[in-house]
Amino acid sequence: NVLGPDGVPRPGWPVYIFPPVSAEGGLGQPLMWDLNGQPGDEIVCASDYGAMLFFTADGGRIIQQYAFNVPLTAPVGVVGASERRAVSVAGDGRARAWAAGALLRADRALGHATPLAPAVGVLTAGGPESVVIACADGFVTAVDDDLEDRAGWPVSLGHGLELAPVLVDL
Repeated sequence: NVLGPDGVPRPGWPVYIFPPVSAEGGLGQPLMWDLNGQPGDEIVCASDYGAMLFFTADGGRIIQQYAFNVPLTAPVGVVGASERRAVSVAGDGRARAWAAGALLRADRALGHATPLAPAVGVLTAGGPESVVIACADGFVTAVDDDLEDRAGWPVSLGHGLELAPVLVDL
């Protein structure tokens, strides 16, 4: 559901999703972000069982099957060289980057499963945004919006991780 400042649902909302199969699953934390660069934000949700859902401001939606019965991390938004993208990682370690209109732009197998929630930030002064992806086995990488490793990445910490990465300028 999307509410206005007065607490009343916006036109076209609420939206009800009735999954035809279990692969749709429950929805995780939504990303509300300006994915298309036009006035007004879009909403991207990842399901617990493998689908990416893209909502427009008026409640329109596109559902893309990402993986079958594999949990997805909550999506993060990254500003790339040519467009904005939403990135999510499946529990089996497959990362995907989507552009506005639910267009798949990048797809990569990380070779490590059990990803933690990704983070987005600028790693070098004046540099571009990067997505940091960490997995429970200690694998950590920083990638661009095409999911290509940044220079010096990935790294293996040599021990397991339980908490997702956080990017902060200390």
